[in-house]
Amino acid sequence: MKEAVLHADETTLQVLKEPRKSAQSKSYMWLYWTSSYTAEPMIPYEYRPDRKASNSAEFLMDFHGWLHANGHPSYHSVPAGAYSRGGLLGAPAAEV
Repeated sequence: MKEAVLHADETTLQVLKEPRKSAQSKSYMWLYWTSSYTAEPMIPYEYRPDRKASNSAEFLMDFHGWLHANGHPSYHSVPAGAYSRGGLLGAPAAEV
């Protein structure tokens, strides 16, 4: 994604008929949305059966900018030497 700022969060959902998982287990929908100041706002959703750190790292592999997310460790795996400051992950534009 070629955006300077992204927001990210994951939320649970229940999938009733998922291979190798009970209907009561948790699955996750990962959301990444652009800033309200972008020319073309979007909110991509990505389904994943788990909450592994590799989920956000894979989705954001080519992302360079600020990622606003909660403190869940999965967002600490964002590539390109990301660092955390409160709820912000990433590097300022001058560093990328």
